[in-house]
Order: sequence, then C-alpha cells, then structure tokens
Amino acid sequence: MKKILFACFCLICVGDILAAVSSEEYLNLLYDSSALYFAKQNKELEIPKEKIDIWNSESKTFKAIPVSEALPLIMTLLERGEITNRVESLGDGQTFENKALSFADRRAFLLTQLCFGFDSLGTIAFPWLSGKGNDLTIPSTLFHYYWWYEGRKYMPNIWAEWYACWQEENKREAPRTLVLDQLANEITGLGYHVFPYLASALENDKTLEKLVEVYKTPGRGNWRFSDFNKWYSENGEKFSLPECETLDTAKKRFDINVLPIQESVIEMMNKWQSNAKRYYSENAKNSNYWYNKLNAKDDITEEDIFQAKYGE
Repeated sequence: MKKILFACFCLICVGDILAAVSSEEYLNLLYDSSALYFAKQNKELEIPKEKIDIWNSESKTFKAIPVSEALPLIMTLLERGEITNRVESLGDGQTFENKALSFADRRAFLLTQLCFGFDSLGTIAFPWLSGKGNDLTIPSTLFHYYWWYEGRKYMPNIWAEWYACWQEENKREAPRTLVLDQLANEITGLGYHVFPYLASALENDKTLEKLVEVYKTPGRGNWRFSDFNKWYSENGEKFSLPECETLDTAKKRFDINVLPIQESVIEMMNKWQSNAKRYYSENAKNSNYWYNKLNAKDDITEEDIFQAKYGE
C-alpha cells in the first residue's frame, strides 16, 4: 500500500504542452512505456540498448502529455477496451508479457492525483458515507473511476463546505493548530482539482497560503511554485478537464463493466452515487462534516476529531 500511495504522491511531471495527440498515438506511447516498465522488472532479460533508448524516449513523451489531454485519452481507451496485455519480443527468442492494462489502470489513478490514502466518514470529500459495513472508509486507489465519472461534479459543494469551516476557524481569536492542519490535509488530498478554487479565494484570503505550503510536501505532490496564483495562471490549462459526465450518463454510453475494476467496486460506485445524491439534496443545513460536530473548546485533540467522525 505504501508503494501505491508513494506513486500517487509523486505526481507526473508535466513539461511543455505538446501538440494534441490522437488516441492511436497515445496508445502506442502507452504500450512502449508499459513495456519499459515491465521489461525492467524482469532481471533475466538482456534488453538491447537501442530498444531501451526507444522506450525511454517514448516514455518521456508519454509522461509529458498534460493531464488535460492524457486523462480523457486513457479513460476513452479503457472504455473502448482497446488496451490489452500482449507479448513483446526482444529478439534472440526473448519475450516477456507487457501487462499494459494494469499499467494503464495505475496511470489513470496517477493522472487523477487523489492523494488521500484511506479517507473516512466525516471527511470533506465523503460526508455522505453511512459509516456502516464497507461504507466506512474509501481508499483513493478504488475511487478514481468514480471520481472521473461522478465525484468531481461535487467539487463546488465540497469546496464551499470546506471553505466555510476554514473561514470560521480562522475567525477565532486563537485558531486551533491541529484543526487547521486537519482541514488543510483533507482538502489538499483532492490534488489539483482544488486549484481553481484555491486560486480564486487566495487573492483575498492569505490564510490559504497554508494550503500552498502543504502542496509543496512529498505527501501532496512536491509542487514547485513560489507564487501559486502566477503559476496557476500560466499552467492551469494543463489541468483543465472536461465537464463531469455523471455515472448514469456513462452507463448509457458504454458497458462500464469493461473497465479494469471488480464488480464489487462497481457496486460501491453505485452506492457512493446514491449516498452523495441524497446527502447534497437533503443535508445542506445539517452537515455530517466532522468540523461542525466539534464543541467550542480551545484544546482539540486527535481523539476529539476521531469522535466527531465516528462517534455516535
């Protein structure tokens, strides 16, 4: 699990925006990048230098494609079932399995850049969890498909609820450090999806500089910006995604079972959708978010926050 989370935290380096690539070109780059990855895992192979050079070059190009292009492309290829495992030949009778489908699945996860690990009932992205059975926590590694099709449409709601709490805490005579840290860690766990909201609010609220500093840590991507708003004005388009389609619309357009996820995950996606719809339509004034359950005492402990999430 630690390796998976580390991969999540190390966001793909995005270089200069390349000319838009076709799905066919992207698929070929994906196969070469995947081949490089799995060939290196096999210590028994003797890989020709020219092959390594080609794969390295293609992999570098593949990783430089901005999120705004790469994520829609890889999701489209997965939906169409066009990414398959295949046997690669190195000559001299050497072959190995290129597990391109699992590579693509992991790449989709990385491109989505959800870095919250396991988040739980009462956190800002999931106030709609029931807290019962397997509806208690969510690992980011199972959430990225749902986020792409359905979850991110609630970003305005998520930000509005979170920011109201952030402002309330900062209005206190002595804002509670542990509470601010918890709030900052939660919202930054949603990666670059927060950036447009942060950029807008940061212009008039310098308390949000704390979020900028959290984004600079290894656990949130090691982002390199000295002036966030200036950086975002120059780079924001690289993270601009198409409007969220919704899970219902996606199901009408293609067989969602073709995605490389277990049937149990699809069942959870359906539950998450139902939970979120109900929460945001019925609980606008009765939030399940942990911050709203804290009492007014000045000294807050981690146990207090835990009880606000899980306590009766």
